[in-house]
Amino acid sequence: MRRRFAVKLFCSYALLVAVNAVVAELLISRFAAEDQRREIEDSLAGQAVLLADAARAGLESGGDATLERRVEQLGAATGSRLTVVAGDGRVLADSAERAATMENHLTRPEFVQAARDGRGIDERTSATTGQQTLYVCIAVPGPRARLGFVRAALPLPTVAARRDRLRGPILGG
Repeated sequence: MRRRFAVKLFCSYALLVAVNAVVAELLISRFAAEDQRREIEDSLAGQAVLLADAARAGLESGGDATLERRVEQLGAATGSRLTVVAGDGRVLADSAERAATMENHLTRPEFVQAARDGRGIDERTSATTGQQTLYVCIAVPGPRARLGFVRAALPLPTVAARRDRLRGPILGG
């Protein structure tokens, strides 16, 4: 009788510990993912500000080979996809694709928001890469009117991979 009671008590405590571990894992991974997303968003915003300074002359001239090379170099250095877009939505330079083959970007959510608020953020599947991507776009003001936009983007599978690496130790603990 005492043995059965001890087994039932052990099983109930084991179940309680397992449920607590699952709840803790869900909460921690959720907060970690939100925290990482904010960090990535801030990093992309900083990159976009730097890109705006680097691209200002190219935006004023309407784009050229120098702007394309500079954007490719900055994209390689940051590991992010960088895009410079004219005020009318034409892509002038992109660190991952040929600008001439890309469609007009003016109606994309991050550009619409940046045109309205100065900065736009969107998360969606990239039409170019097919990956879930976080985009941060800022409008580049000129002396009289907006010169155009710059955008920094990063695929989000890296965030999911980091979160998945946390799951094992949390559940193991």
